[in-house]
Amino acid sequence: EQGKPLEIYYQDGIYKLLFEPKGIDWKEHFSARLKPDTAIYSPDKKVLTIVEKKQQEAEGSVAEKLQTCDYKLTYYKTLAEPLGIRVELIWLLGPYFEKRQETLKSVFKYMKEKGSKYYFRRIPINEISI
Repeated sequence: EQGKPLEIYYQDGIYKLLFEPKGIDWKEHFSARLKPDTAIYSPDKKVLTIVEKKQQEAEGSVAEKLQTCDYKLTYYKTLAEPLGIRVELIWLLGPYFEKRQETLKSVFKYMKEKGSKYYFRRIPINEISI
């Protein structure tokens, strides 16, 4: 038996197509609205997978953004849990991060401890709850 199709949202689409029609208003909980790069919702599994894509070529603040994983997870869980939806956060990281795994080791450890997954260049399909 075939299940319900996956729903894929980009940026503001998650609000217009998923949260707002179900009566969830981010303004009731937060001062600023986060926009996911990509969000994949599996109605069958009731799991919302937020995919954050980070590409970087040189030193800069993008590496620091990885440390926001805990806040991002809390943000989306706050909006999704009243709907009975579980949230997963996956980071898709470019070659810059792959080359600096050793120097960013403490950041990657923190991300794992806070419940975020991360992959370089590609996300294995079996890592997305669909």
